Amino acid sequence: MKREFMDSQITQRTKDKFFNANELLSIFNNNSDKKKQIYHFWDNQSTKEFIEVLENDLNYNTRNSVYLKTHESIRGKGGGTWMHPYLFVKFAMWLSPQFELSIIKWVYDNLIEVRNQAGDYYKQMCDSKIGRAHV
Repeated sequence: MKREFMDSQITQRTKDKFFNANELLSIFNNNSDKKKQIYHFWDNQSTKEFIEVLENDLNYNTRNSVYLKTHESIRGKGGGTWMHPYLFVKFAMWLSPQFELSIIKWVYDNLIEVRNQAGDYYKQMCDSKIGRAHV
């Protein structure tokens, strides 16, 4: 799905909720005098430590033997660097304080909007024939 951000769009995969970090980096580079490259983020010691903590947390909280990853790189169509939402926020924080605040507000506002939409449609759902059939 496409998410609006700073007059651009960032893709979020529905299967795992990962965000396309390359799109965020392009938005940053197009709106900044400073140009950054993603490999500098991966080389950062703070990033390495965060990924380790995040992977441990994700995998500790699963009750099966599935290893949950925090990111993946894909070439070709639909390619790019895809990041777990928590790592994506960390990436935005690394880009700049302005992007950090923008992403925090963006995530927060989207959560509030989804919550409000769910509340707005709850009565309609309950009043529908399908909703009554399952009650």
